[in-house]
Amino acid sequence: MLPLMTKLCFGWHFVSNHQSDEDGRILIIWKDPMKVRVVHQSSQSLTCLLELPNKDPFYYTAVYASNLYANRADLWAEIIYLSDSYDLQNNQWFVGGDFNQILQPSEHSSHTISVPNALMYQFQDCILQAGLFDLSYNAFPHASVTFLPPPSISDHTPCLLDLAIHLPKAGTQPFKFQNYLTKHPNFTMVINDAWARAGSNCWTLTQLCWKLKLIKSDLKLLNREKFSKIQETVKETYCLLQTVQLAVAHFQSVLGPLASCSPPIASMASWFSGLFDYRVSPAQAQQIDDSVWAIWFKEVILNGSVHNYWTVKPRQSNSWLVNKLIKLRSEVSPLIKMRLENGPSARFWSDNWAPFGLVSALRDSSNSRLDIPLNATIASLFRDDHWNLPAARSEEMLQVCAFLTTIQLTENHD
Repeated sequence: MLPLMTKLCFGWHFVSNHQSDEDGRILIIWKDPMKVRVVHQSSQSLTCLLELPNKDPFYYTAVYASNLYANRADLWAEIIYLSDSYDLQNNQWFVGGDFNQILQPSEHSSHTISVPNALMYQFQDCILQAGLFDLSYNAFPHASVTFLPPPSISDHTPCLLDLAIHLPKAGTQPFKFQNYLTKHPNFTMVINDAWARAGSNCWTLTQLCWKLKLIKSDLKLLNREKFSKIQETVKETYCLLQTVQLAVAHFQSVLGPLASCSPPIASMASWFSGLFDYRVSPAQAQQIDDSVWAIWFKEVILNGSVHNYWTVKPRQSNSWLVNKLIKLRSEVSPLIKMRLENGPSARFWSDNWAPFGLVSALRDSSNSRLDIPLNATIASLFRDDHWNLPAARSEEMLQVCAFLTTIQLTENHD
């Protein structure tokens, strides 16, 4: 077998079931980078574990069933045994080959066969107990099957199973990527990680092409995450610029226009003495500081909406003062109340509209909740001229529902 396979399939690997059958009726051949490990074999089947780089391993059972139904019964029992022994119902597993048995009468070559027989029921029972299904009618996850016409010298039909695995294309293709990616500080780290994930050292051009293809996927991801969506990045930067311009305009409005241009610097003493006319009073300085800080906190931390104060979470990237303000929500809550009018901007759970504080806090303290979405607004709960509220599951939620029914929505904005 080895001299023949070396001559016919040079550079390929193979395995057969000669240990279980002297004729070796089943032969599996493969090529790198796939790895194949035999886990079970018999005279009618050969089960292997197939592995591809960066892919989950899967099991494949090649079948060449006997022409005798008594021997096929042993094969059905063997398939059920494999399913239980290797927990294949919870793993990726497909079985293919020549079963010498059909599942349905419609698969018979004779149109006179219209009723299932006992042999069909035995095969169906095997498929059911093993947790398998026929690819003729269903699809293996992310896979498709194509049955090719049989060659002239055989009655067997070749089957091509596409596992949606991107294999290297034949031929030589240049390895290209955008040069500006080398300027990114994470470029070297991305290359090192991708090279390590692609497997061990490569000794052939095929292995090198495979590793370069995997590395190219990581480079595309780096380009998409760090250099794409330029319009959105420009828009975000423009919004920050507007925020700064607004703060500067407010700063100038507090200081007022300069009475005259500052004179040339004659000496350090004269320059510092000239600053007396441009001094800012303590009240002005406090007003400037508070206003700029409030605008920055609203636009940057709260994403432009004060409502987000009740839902924003502390982050490690924030300063300690910002995180401190976020954690003071329980103390700030009694000081900031939302006035309900028409209700579309008032969020049921996170806005401070109720007299007893945030509804979300009541929900957490009572370990109970209403079947109301987290992003629901007050207006969304009022439909067809009445409140649509689910049954309360605690005394606190009952008070919330009772108070809500006393509210009359208006046409004014919240």
